[in-house]
Parts: sequence; structure tokens; C-alpha cells
Amino acid sequence: MLAAVRRHIQKFKIGLLVIDYLQLMQVIGWKENRTQDVTEISRGIKLAARKFSLPVIVLAQINRAAAIESRPPQLHDLRESVAIEQDSDKVIFLHPESTTAVSVGIARPTHEVRMIVAKQRDGKSGLYVKLLFLEKCARFEEQTKDADHE
Repeated sequence: MLAAVRRHIQKFKIGLLVIDYLQLMQVIGWKENRTQDVTEISRGIKLAARKFSLPVIVLAQINRAAAIESRPPQLHDLRESVAIEQDSDKVIFLHPESTTAVSVGIARPTHEVRMIVAKQRDGKSGLYVKLLFLEKCARFEEQTKDADHE
């Protein structure tokens, strides 16, 4: 992975690395279990971020416990490895609230989403921010007070 990142940095001007998604990555060689694989991948991502002074966003899957228990996701819900939690500087979950919104009497395809800052090494964690996901634009917007009353 370090070699691939180095090649891209040399070829292109890269200011951000996005990995979509961590559980699709594989390690070379045999490991005893998937948890060890994910631990090695997570450590490699952290080393790449430091070595190249590059911010990295990693999308990762969580287990289904939060959905089954009808609760917002928590750090221990990260799937396959606690190393993801340990190596991350920030962990943010996007948790759907509902699937309807109305603006001036016209239904629009939006989804209310709660952004949960579950971990933040250099700041406050446990923050909740209400967002609207606008399907048409594939974009998140902070929910305004007016949107709460629509």
C-alpha cells in the first residue's frame, strides 16, 4: 500500500486519500484470521498517513448490533478489529434518523442523518450533528432550524 500511495503522490498532486472500504482490502501472505488482516491493514494506513503527511478517510463496515438493538452505532461496533478504533484519530458514524422531509408542501428525497463523532483525539467526542442527505445531489447539509419545523 505504501508503494501505491508513493506512486500516486509522485504522479498526481494528492491532498487526501480516501479508502472505500477497509474490509475489501487484503494483505499479502497468510494470516490466522481476518482480525489480524484488518489489524495489519489499519496499521499500514496509519503509517502511510504519517509518512506522507496525508489525511486519510477510511470507510469501514460496522456490525449489525446497533440496528438490531435500535440504537446509534458505538466504537465497539466497528467490524473485525479493535485496531480500527485504536489507530484512528477520529471516528465518525452516520446514523439514519428518518427518510422523509417536506419543503413548502412538496416532498423531496432527503434523509435525516445524525453524524456522531464517536472519537476525536484532538477534540471533544460524543458530538451529534443533524444532517440532511440530499439524494439528488448526493450531498450532506447541516440541518437548519427551519428544516426542523418543515
